[in-house]
Amino acid sequence: MHDYLDAQHARCSAVTFMVPVNLKPVDITLPDNLGNEFALVQLELPTDQPDALRVLAVAKRRMNRIKHGHEPAVAFRLQETIAGFNRQLYEASVGLFTDRTIGTLTNVPGPPMPVYLAGSKVEGIVGWAPVSGNQPMSFGIFTYNGDVTVGIACDKTLVPEHETIVDGFAHAFDRLLAATPGVTG
Repeated sequence: MHDYLDAQHARCSAVTFMVPVNLKPVDITLPDNLGNEFALVQLELPTDQPDALRVLAVAKRRMNRIKHGHEPAVAFRLQETIAGFNRQLYEASVGLFTDRTIGTLTNVPGPPMPVYLAGSKVEGIVGWAPVSGNQPMSFGIFTYNGDVTVGIACDKTLVPEHETIVDGFAHAFDRLLAATPGVTG
């Protein structure tokens, strides 16, 4: 984001993403009761820092603080309450939250081992994060069988030169790999 905003002459110190936080413990076996139980929280990411490793450290520290605090449980109950509103009030409430963020950022831990579909090994999985309201972008990080895939979606009418976001992410990822010996891309 730093490089994109810099290229667009739209520098700012931070952007905020909506991030789903799982309220259930991760279970790699197939549980008896399927379903999601997650809260959407807001994560502020620095954009005034060109060092990808420092940005990652800030993001990790902030997400750990959020996940181990009360915010996910409060957000979940608030989202449950909003879901019961009439349509007009519901849409206004959702807009109030989504308009404070530029998009959705997910980090989904998939199966740590290969899975098979109709007898064939699934070679890879791409995750896409949804967007709500006027959010112009999403980043979906998905881990499967030791590999990490990132899906990036941008609304081309709201994000001029959106391909530079993908290029910037690739460059930042390369810098992260270079800064972490022993890790391969």
